[in-house]
Amino acid sequence: MATALYIGRFQPPHLGHISVIKEILKKYDSVIIGIGSAQEKGTYENPFSAAERIRMLKLSIKDAGFPAEKFFFVKINDAFDDFKWVKEALKKAGNFDIAYTNNEWTKLCFQDAGIKTHGTQYFAPHKGELIRRKIAKGKPWDESVAKSVYVYILKIKGDSRIRNLSNKKSS
Repeated sequence: MATALYIGRFQPPHLGHISVIKEILKKYDSVIIGIGSAQEKGTYENPFSAAERIRMLKLSIKDAGFPAEKFFFVKINDAFDDFKWVKEALKKAGNFDIAYTNNEWTKLCFQDAGIKTHGTQYFAPHKGELIRRKIAKGKPWDESVAKSVYVYILKIKGDSRIRNLSNKKSS
């Protein structure tokens, strides 16, 4: 059974991420989703906790109609040392055949460890940074995420959190 690791921060998970997952599932039987910067939360760049991101990814996966049993989630903390970070990522993720990422540093870290990598396509306007900026400015952002993720973010007051963090950032 072929397995891919898909690693990202998912701040928040958006429809671009779901498009990547759809492409991965065309070639691989299962997907390990690595929640990068798992220790980060409560900042403008990383407003959501790892647990919140996993919840949103599960909601997105369900909305997209993907079988839940094809996914496994791991939290990967930053290590600020390439070797230590890859070692931790491999320990948490276990066995996989390829690593998918949109982050060049992450790709290079895996390649230096002899791991096959694949970049991910950018699906404009679905990008976490742009979504957070829209939320902060009170602009519509609901079309960039799964409906259930939109509802969840509102439920946990994630939109207010991002606006407050944006105000602190610009002060």
